[in-house]
Amino acid sequence: MSMKSSSIFSIILLAFAYHQALANTQSGGGTVKEVPILDWPIEVVSSDHGFTEGPAIDSEGSVYFSDLDNSRILKFDPDSGSTQVWTDESHSSNGLLIIGDWMYACEASGRAVVRYHLDRGPKSRKVLTDQFEGKRFGSPNDLAIIGDTLVFSSFYWKGILRPEDAVREIFENRCYVLSLSNGKVRALPQAFQTPNGVVFDPVRELLYLAEMKETRIYRAKVEDETIGNTELFFDLATIGKGKPDGMTVDPQGRLYVALYGMSNELLVLTPEGDVIGVLQTGRKTSNCAITEDGKTLYITAEHKLKRVRIPESFE
Repeated sequence: MSMKSSSIFSIILLAFAYHQALANTQSGGGTVKEVPILDWPIEVVSSDHGFTEGPAIDSEGSVYFSDLDNSRILKFDPDSGSTQVWTDESHSSNGLLIIGDWMYACEASGRAVVRYHLDRGPKSRKVLTDQFEGKRFGSPNDLAIIGDTLVFSSFYWKGILRPEDAVREIFENRCYVLSLSNGKVRALPQAFQTPNGVVFDPVRELLYLAEMKETRIYRAKVEDETIGNTELFFDLATIGKGKPDGMTVDPQGRLYVALYGMSNELLVLTPEGDVIGVLQTGRKTSNCAITEDGKTLYITAEHKLKRVRIPESFE
């Protein structure tokens, strides 16, 4: 081996050693834990869309979900199996949330959090908030509701903003709390690189927040609708996974986490943070929602809406 070849080989070995050391550091200094693969059957119920996101389920079981590429909100009827365009101007809605007759939406390109009355349709759209302290949001992403307040995440997503409307006004990516009674907005203390999925467990009064870039999930206790300090709940680096996106929680407190891009799976965790396993859901697994009875899970992935019947016992 020549001196030059030897030097190149040494550099490669050093680079490999560095990345291995980095991986060990990210996983707490030990071996990355192996994650069981869940063999729950997955069926495609709606396809041939753009980038799908934000499923939300109404009282009759219909599933509304976003098509960001085409700036639409779609509605899937599980009885007929058909999907209709509910609105063809959603301002690139991302996360959706349905409470009673109201649907809340985070508009990624509209830079606003809005509300629709389902019976009155798309024309009932009302902007609830589009700024904080006089400055416009970047791109509201996902949301949850706690009593009379909405909690939503927002980060600057230049790629989805219109070129003429891409001026950044807020230079921190945060989660915010909007009072539905008085319209006031405040920021939660913790700043994030890319705050993403938000979900509230009303039974255990726990708020979960996903940090996509840092591959972490945080959690905060909620008492009397007051959100406590956030603490680290789960670090995905410990299982060699990444990019937590949208989330949902079932009646037993199990957390379902869409792993976008890097992992292309859906992760299931116990309320204690133990890993149950992953569903191999496909590219661009972005979000999920569960029916009120906790038996059916809807997932947005691969430009599709997918459905999974959750086993009665699987832990």
